[in-house]
Amino acid sequence: MVKRLFPVLAFLALSLVAPSLLANVIKLKDSSLIFARAPYTVKGKRAIITLENGAITQIDEEKIDVPGTVKYNKDNFGNVVAIDTPE
Repeated sequence: MVKRLFPVLAFLALSLVAPSLLANVIKLKDSSLIFARAPYTVKGKRAIITLENGAITQIDEEKIDVPGTVKYNKDNFGNVVAIDTPE
């Protein structure tokens, strides 16, 4: 019974965790964050973004903080928000 239940539980746990692990964050120059399913694509002067809920939106590419976006996604895995803790 336990041997049959383990694969089912592992699959359920993975299916709940996987979407957040594949998430991507786009940081804007005004320090706001956009949570996306995948990295944005550029068409002309517009950045095309697929949001976490599947909606597709676009913004001016110049509003994106490219080095900040790369650093944020490198330092924060998935769709997490970094919270500074008091020392």
